[in-house]
Amino acid sequence: MMPHASLNINHEQVEHRMLLRTLFSIIIALICALAHANQWHDEADRCWNKAQKLKSERNYKEAIEYLKRAVTAEKKNEKPRVDELIAQLNELGRLYDITGAYDKSLHYYALMRETSNKYRQPEQVALALNSIGQVYFNLNRFDDSLASYQQALDISKKRGHRDITALVLNNMGTTYRVMKDFTRALEQYNDALSTAKESGISSNVAVITSNIGTMYFFMGDYDRALKHYAEALDIDQRQGGEKNISIDLSNIGGVYFSKGRLGDALGHFEKALEIDTRMKNENNMASRLNRIGDIYYRLGDNTIAIENYNRSLEINLRLNNSVNAALVQSSIGQVYESMGRFEEALDYYIKALSLNREMELKENIALRLSDIGMLYETRERHGEAMDCLGKALFQNMMAEKRNKIADSLSNIGRIMISLKRYDRAVEYFNQSLEIYRELGDALSTGDDLKNIGIVYYYRGEYAAAVEYLQKAIGTLAPVKRRIDMNLMNVTGDAYRWLAAAFVKANRPDRAYETCEMFSAYKINSFISDDRPGNRKQSADFGILRNRIGANSAIVLFSNIIWDNPLMIYIDSERAEGYEIDKAAMVNAVYNVMGKVIEQFMGRKKTDIIFAINQKSRRDYYYVEFEKIISYYRHILSKKYITKEEFDAISYLGTMLYRFLFKNIEQRIEGKDELIIQPEGVLTTIPFETLTMPDGRFLVEKYSIRYSYSQTAAAQMPNRGSPAGKKSVLAFTGITTPLLPQRKAVESALQFEIITEDVIGKIRDNKDIGEMYGYFGIDNLRSILPVVTKASEISMIRSDAETVSGDRASESELKKMSRMNILGDYRIIHFSSGGIVVPEVPQMSVIALSCRKNEGDGNEGLLNAKEIAGLAIRADLVHIADLHIPPVGYTRGEGLWYLCSSFIDAGARGVSVSLWPVDEATNTSFMKRVYQLALDEGISFDRAFTKTKRSFIKGEFDAGTAGSGVSEKGKHTNPYFWGSCVYYGNQ
Repeated sequence: MMPHASLNINHEQVEHRMLLRTLFSIIIALICALAHANQWHDEADRCWNKAQKLKSERNYKEAIEYLKRAVTAEKKNEKPRVDELIAQLNELGRLYDITGAYDKSLHYYALMRETSNKYRQPEQVALALNSIGQVYFNLNRFDDSLASYQQALDISKKRGHRDITALVLNNMGTTYRVMKDFTRALEQYNDALSTAKESGISSNVAVITSNIGTMYFFMGDYDRALKHYAEALDIDQRQGGEKNISIDLSNIGGVYFSKGRLGDALGHFEKALEIDTRMKNENNMASRLNRIGDIYYRLGDNTIAIENYNRSLEINLRLNNSVNAALVQSSIGQVYESMGRFEEALDYYIKALSLNREMELKENIALRLSDIGMLYETRERHGEAMDCLGKALFQNMMAEKRNKIADSLSNIGRIMISLKRYDRAVEYFNQSLEIYRELGDALSTGDDLKNIGIVYYYRGEYAAAVEYLQKAIGTLAPVKRRIDMNLMNVTGDAYRWLAAAFVKANRPDRAYETCEMFSAYKINSFISDDRPGNRKQSADFGILRNRIGANSAIVLFSNIIWDNPLMIYIDSERAEGYEIDKAAMVNAVYNVMGKVIEQFMGRKKTDIIFAINQKSRRDYYYVEFEKIISYYRHILSKKYITKEEFDAISYLGTMLYRFLFKNIEQRIEGKDELIIQPEGVLTTIPFETLTMPDGRFLVEKYSIRYSYSQTAAAQMPNRGSPAGKKSVLAFTGITTPLLPQRKAVESALQFEIITEDVIGKIRDNKDIGEMYGYFGIDNLRSILPVVTKASEISMIRSDAETVSGDRASESELKKMSRMNILGDYRIIHFSSGGIVVPEVPQMSVIALSCRKNEGDGNEGLLNAKEIAGLAIRADLVHIADLHIPPVGYTRGEGLWYLCSSFIDAGARGVSVSLWPVDEATNTSFMKRVYQLALDEGISFDRAFTKTKRSFIKGEFDAGTAGSGVSEKGKHTNPYFWGSCVYYGNQ
């Protein structure tokens, strides 16, 4: 947030004497021959005035030199002018503070204090102590800062200086706020506010009110922040000070920006800019343009963002405001870096660095060097990265910024991992770890504990790796942040490395438990705000294995984003863990089908090649593997296929089988059921369609069901048992689907921003319909099935009940849940379809009818968090015709969110159709499944298996004649039978 205007201190005597000094200097200049003026006073005044001119030009270095000469001249007088000398020392301290030379700033403020004491100026002593406290604050030495403030407070209270008392209390409140001691911060602010009201300076009341708003802003209480900013705005509007009104509007805009209400934020920044333009306040104009650039960057309009940044940059350069010019240049560099335009990004980072060096701003020099160093590291130019980060570390040490010192040490440690200098890496991480712990930064502490664990993993010391990775997860677990993708990424990274370390240590049982914990973490952190911490994160491995029947086996896949993913096999007798070779599989497939796959994928809607968001490793086959899976699902979903496409299904099915099952072929030989726990992009394909060495589909030999987490499923609340006596309740479609506006996404970083916005909107029960436009989904009518007629549902089950048209709305479904109507049915059938966005799995939804004017959270798209709040006792929830756009960047398990949320709501199982099938085929397939389960008492997982095998044998002809490749009467095209996957227990 932008700070409010400074508190006004009553300095009438000092200002009056300064004025006399200026007038006296003029008189001396005119009649110097007649007056016996002191030449040193004249020299001091000349240097002071020159320094003020240089300061206005932002030429701080030369201004400081003239101020030093002013002090020297003043001291050469037998009777120096006390107020002038104190002002000169104060100004030196202030300029050194601005330039980040905090040691020298402290020196001159200490001289100011000594001089004020010597000449018995208690008011100036208090102000000097206050300034010393501010420098300690900038150094993050908060205890020293508070001690200095307390001394200033004692003096100001004793002398009755209410304006200084309010100033110091306000600064103490800010210090406690930064220390996250919000209770004591509020106490200090309230005392400051009361004192300011007693002193009768309304502008000070506005300042402190605004700072209370800033405290609530950093607490994440945006509504209270807005309330206090609005109060400050009201005071300033009554006072008529447009400069402060502009600041108030900007602060309000900042809150809206953080709430994701970018339109409101933009409106307030533009109003502030209008005031600043009218007042010709170019400093503030540059600031507002910079914030407007931030908004357009967040909106993904990089072109307009850069336009506003450039306007801000132009003003800052014209004003010689090198500090802010460098910040804007850094922002432009970040935009270009996010777009993959690394050379342009580097150019702006270097320009920013050059300006910071001219100003000798140690902290800012370090920031720019870090930007350049990390950009070099992204490009795998480790030597240049090391050079820049080493220099950044030196600058941070000179500036005594402990948090930045720790960041530099940690970044250097990561480069040491890349250089395989593991001993040095541990040294750097231990140093940064010590500082992070002292600062109470749990997230960074957990990250560096994870990094040390990774070092030991690479050194083959797996016991030590496990120890540090477990410490990392334990450190991160209590961190409570509303929305923090960085926390999620670091935690997920720690789980992946821990599972890998256990596999390397030949502890597949512990690796499996770790994967279970990770699965539960992913699901619980999204669908519940309060329950995850109360749930056990992983069941005992022995208990889990005892649940496995003699003819069953669990096959879990983890770390699928790595080039060497993990596969863990468990049956009633053994557990084994393997690394599987993705590189070999991808290279083999691309040698045969690479051109076809690339032609299918084409130029993606985002026009971006994404990198894995992991600082701890580099994986090179991620995108190509995703494309293989997307193409495989595409040809599986085609009703009419050529001989070449059928051969491609067979080839890719064979290659995927070898990749995923080669290590355990002998283990599964005697089994008849496989429980698959897929991860990432593997959740988007049916394993049933994989081709075994004998040419048969996997489902022809094994009954297959899926699980997202054995532990989580076992711990989900069972909301009533048994299910109701009625058979099927069908929601038959959407009548008014949303039409999101297609929007461009220009960078990988923007995806992170969009993801945070989506999660925030879902947690706040806000509509997310418009967000689908970012992912090429701009017409739900074109991707979701048309309204299914009640007669077609009755063909599946004659006693089925249907809810259709406007009645099949999100609000109606929630109403039926509250009235416990959903609990009356054994099967709940959603023929309206759903959507999974692979890039942002949290956007996975069930589509329902949308009624107008029903308010936020009822836009006809039922997300996982909303599903988990329903009351269901069904044996099965079926989701027809899921739409999964083909992408090369899957960041989670959207299918998990849908299935797990229904199970969390009380369902015993969930089946999902991974692609749309024609009505006749769907009717024949689901009719047979429901008949087997409801009439013959076969478990749903076995009912799906038996139906699929019947289709393969050609026992069902409805809708399939002439539609695919047949062999000996078998309908082997997986389009007809392969789309449905079943998650749940038997």
